Amino acid sequence: MPILSNSRTNITKNNSFFRFLTFVLLISGLTGLSPATASPTPSPAVASPAFTLTKGSDTATVGAYFVGPSIVSTGGPIESFAISPTLPSGLSFNSLTGLISDTATAASALTRYTITAHNASGDATADFMLTVTQPAQTPVAPIGSYTLLHQPPTINAPPTINGTVGTALTAQLTLGGGTGKETATVTAGSILPNGLILDGNGLIHGTPTETGTLSTSFTVTDSVGESATSVSQFVI
Repeated sequence: MPILSNSRTNITKNNSFFRFLTFVLLISGLTGLSPATASPTPSPAVASPAFTLTKGSDTATVGAYFVGPSIVSTGGPIESFAISPTLPSGLSFNSLTGLISDTATAASALTRYTITAHNASGDATADFMLTVTQPAQTPVAPIGSYTLLHQPPTINAPPTINGTVGTALTAQLTLGGGTGKETATVTAGSILPNGLILDGNGLIHGTPTETGTLSTSFTVTDSVGESATSVSQFVI
């Protein structure tokens, strides 16, 4: 009997233990008694970008270095910038700072450019008006100024030229002034005494063949067509 009593007691204890173990396992399965793991903390949302420009319009000059407006951020951090449409030839755009700079190489009419700022939460835009002009033309002062003074030719004929029939005669007209070479001629409508001739250098020469008194007009002409006259009286 004592032996049976002990066996029952042991069985009762074992049954209680198994019921407790089953309960523990059941609760573990329902509640997941695996080691606790920390949930990741969500990253705070990034504020959308916002910005202003230090000026809304400007003029660049061909051949001169140009710096556009600065960016003033008023919102979330800006990751990058873009611009549209394409800037005039020679100018560049910094996608990290949003700055327009460099030297324009061609003129461009007034154009509206849109600058866009971007981050993970969105975009923001601002407009900028830009004109590119040619440099002002500076009058070039002449190295020196000259006035061409044209002096007309001169001719001086002896007032009286005396000669004898049958005797060689020479007389010289004095030519001067003028431009280029001067050429002496007998003025149209006038004549020399018979036997005399005039060369282009103003030399009268020959042998008179007739007696008489004669007034003859002489003309000198220079290379630009200016002329002058003088008169001599022949007494033969």
